[in-house]
Amino acid sequence: MIQKLNQINPLSSAETFGFFFSFLGVLIGAVYSILLFFKVNPDIGFNFFYKLIDSLNLEYFSLIIFPLSYLVIGFILGAIISAIYNISAQLSNGGIELELAD
Repeated sequence: MIQKLNQINPLSSAETFGFFFSFLGVLIGAVYSILLFFKVNPDIGFNFFYKLIDSLNLEYFSLIIFPLSYLVIGFILGAIISAIYNISAQLSNGGIELELAD
C-alpha cells in the first residue's frame, strides 16, 4: 500500500534531531576531552593561549558543553527541516511516497 507523507510535526522532529545530535555531542565531547587531557605545551610562543586553555579545564567541561550545544543545534535544525518539508509538500501537492506493510 503506497501512502504519502504530507506533513511532519515540527516539535516531534525537533525532539528526535535534538536527541541524536546530543548523542553525537557526547561522542565528540568524549574524544575532545581525551585529546585535551593529554595535551602537551608546544612552547612555540603561544603560552598565553596554552595558559588560557589550561585554566579553563576544557577537558572536563567539554563533556557538558558539547552535548548541550549539539542538543540545541539539533533541536533548531529539526524544526527548520520539518518546516521546510511541510512547505515544499504543500507546494508540490503531495509529499514523499511510502510503501507501508499491513
